[in-house]
Amino acid sequence: MNARLSQSIQDAQSVIGKAQRAYRDTQVQFWALGLAWEAVRLAWYEVADGNNGGKIANVENALNDYKRVAEMKKTIR
Repeated sequence: MNARLSQSIQDAQSVIGKAQRAYRDTQVQFWALGLAWEAVRLAWYEVADGNNGGKIANVENALNDYKRVAEMKKTIR
């Protein structure tokens, strides 16, 4: 494992998490950032352990959540 790369990925995840807190869970941006956070976590597992640690399901769930909220917002407009 490349410790420096692993730390950089964790730093990116932290930045995304902080950005997500700037939005409410009724906003599409919140869910888009949640998807990004899960994708970065998946990447960290791949870099740190050489496998996805079963986190692909979390990315899929986050994508579904994003799609659901984005679709709801589209119908409201």
